[in-house]
Amino acid sequence: MNAAEVVGDFAAGQRGSAASLARALESDRRATFDALTSAAAEHHRCLDEVLRLVRADRIVVPPIRRYLIAEDDVDMAEQQTLVAIAVGIGSYSGTGSAEAWMRQIAANESKMLIRSRARHNDRAAGTVSDHEGDFVQRLSTMVADAATIRRMLDTMREEWRRALELREQGLAYEEVAAAMDVPVGTAKTWVRRARRQLADLVIEHGSALGAPRPSGDSD
Repeated sequence: MNAAEVVGDFAAGQRGSAASLARALESDRRATFDALTSAAAEHHRCLDEVLRLVRADRIVVPPIRRYLIAEDDVDMAEQQTLVAIAVGIGSYSGTGSAEAWMRQIAANESKMLIRSRARHNDRAAGTVSDHEGDFVQRLSTMVADAATIRRMLDTMREEWRRALELREQGLAYEEVAAAMDVPVGTAKTWVRRARRQLADLVIEHGSALGAPRPSGDSD
């Protein structure tokens, strides 16, 4: 079977498909991982496996280390990247390397974390940061894995989810607006509403697990 067929069986939960997927990853890593990532937008089983592999193989750590040195910062950027991958998984076109796509997200998250550190004094003075990495990091600490956030996003209005996906990839609001053919103000509103709804869902999920509520506004 080719990579797409192996992934199709895995997505359907066919007996023995996990072992077949493992063998396919060993024999043709790129084609199989690309197919698995392409299927992850529609199949949570595939998304869970993609995120497991990203974590286990530390796929996104090398580009992060090009920007960050402190281990705490590296760990934070890796976690934020996992969430960003889960949020934006539907934007992977399948025409290029999935790992390269993920490494670009990791680089963007690293740069945003650096900018966030540079704005630390402004936040301490009471200015609300617009850095999504801070937002998703707070959310990701309350859930078992990033796939949970993806499932929550699936309940959201399509335009809100899409705007947030684009913003999480590091696009400026002007670029989000252009991609969605809407005014910049509309793009900002959709991102803000998506964040708020996602935060509410995570709070509900965290409360069910006995997790603490996050402090501060989610916008």
